[in-house]
Amino acid sequence: MGAVDTVVQGRSLASGGLVGVVTVAAVGAVVAGAAQLVLAATGRGTSGTLPVRISGGPARADLGIVPAVEGWAYPDGSFAEPAVPRDVWPGGQPLPVQHVGGLGLTWWEPSGWAVVAAGAPLWLSLLVGGLVALLLVPVLRSWAHADPFAAGAAPRLAGAAAALLAGWALVVVLPHLAARHALATHAYGGPAVPDGWLTAGWSVPWWPLTVVALLAVLAWATHRGRRLARDTEGLV
Repeated sequence: MGAVDTVVQGRSLASGGLVGVVTVAAVGAVVAGAAQLVLAATGRGTSGTLPVRISGGPARADLGIVPAVEGWAYPDGSFAEPAVPRDVWPGGQPLPVQHVGGLGLTWWEPSGWAVVAAGAPLWLSLLVGGLVALLLVPVLRSWAHADPFAAGAAPRLAGAAAALLAGWALVVVLPHLAARHALATHAYGGPAVPDGWLTAGWSVPWWPLTVVALLAVLAWATHRGRRLARDTEGLV
């Protein structure tokens, strides 16, 4: 019996340690997310680039996103057609975008709500990730005690799925709105891009939806399992 008790105690300590680590990491993520939000709101955060796409305007991508201009030759001596007049765009001036997986608008000195929206992928991911982890801590504790159908486990799993889905939607939408704002207010370096050349794009990470689906399935299974457990107890 002593050996068995030792094993049980060891497993209890290990599970308790795991719950403790998750709790500390979750609190740390929430604090870090809140700090990043404050930095963004005060204009001291890093906004990076905003998702855009080229919707018009002659441009050559193999030498950078450089529009073709009448009478101006690319560095290799070639001319591109169709070309825009010189009064529309300076010859050799690249568009204020760079390749960052997709096309990203390079903007400068953002302020107000736009910088908060642009920084959403960082601060919102930290906040939502920490919140989801905190919601799941009691679930992990019940699993560690071999009670997967504990009261409140299913609502917490469902709440975690809902929080993650809402956070994912905001992470997708907010940078798009910030990009629209930046294009409309010329919040980028260089000459103003003619209307219709650039439009706000979408940067959509799909993997969080897999986690949402997993949490939703676990919530449903836990709810069903608890109902079956109660029904079984009533028959005994």
